[in-house]
This record gives sequence, structure tokens and C-alpha cells, in this order.
Amino acid sequence: MHYLTVQDVLWIHLQIAKRPVKFNYAKLEEGVNYQYAYGKSKDLVSQAARFFSGFPAMNPFESGNEAVTAAAGITFLALNGYDLKVGVKELSSWLEKASNPAEANVAIETSVIRSEHGHHGTTKEVAQHVLDKYFSALQLIATA
Repeated sequence: MHYLTVQDVLWIHLQIAKRPVKFNYAKLEEGVNYQYAYGKSKDLVSQAARFFSGFPAMNPFESGNEAVTAAAGITFLALNGYDLKVGVKELSSWLEKASNPAEANVAIETSVIRSEHGHHGTTKEVAQHVLDKYFSALQLIATA
């Protein structure tokens, strides 16, 4: 299992916001730790669901938390060999479901497929691929 670090999430935020913003480090660290699921450390969907619903609740950044949730969560899935089958136009509505603890597991389970080619490279390279694919949607989410 591959996990994002606090520094990875800070970098993702910077790519989306294009400028540094104030953040609460303790809340950021706690939000990033939502990737981990005790007792379910091999259940990627449960771990991703915890992240998608837990990270935005922490609200660590002054702005852009939802967009970072999407980009970091999709990167987490990609790092672990799964592609999101959600288009750019559907990302915002899908994120609403994935961020809801009652719907997160189903939203993720029904929207991912095992990557045929896998995702190789550093975390930043995989994150950059996600950012490139969803950039316009992430910008809209960040400014909503």
C-alpha cells in the first residue's frame, strides 16, 4: 500500500492554488492520516472512503480543501493501482458522494477500475498526472 505524506498534500495544494495559503498543521496531519484504516489496512476502498470523507472535515487549508481532497484521494487510488472512471464534468458531483461517509464506499467501489498499466513513478509524478487530467474540474471545485 502506498500513502501520501503531509508534504505530498501540501505540494498538491500548491499546484491547485498556485500560491501558498495559511493552513493548520495539526489538522492537515490528521486529515492526511485518514488514509489509514485500522483493521482494514489492505482494504483500499475503505481507506480511500475514510480519506474522502475525513480530510475535508478537518478543513486544514484556508481555501481549496475540497479540490485537494479530490486530487489527493484520486492520487492515493492511482498510487495503489486503481483508476477513477469519472469524467471531468462529473467530478464535482461524484466528490459530493465520495465525501459523504454514508455513500463513500459505494461511490468509490462503483467508480474505480484496476489500472491496466499501473502507475509508475514518484508520488509527485502520479499526482501530476491526476492534476493534468482533472485540472479544470479541480479549479472549479476550488473556487466554489
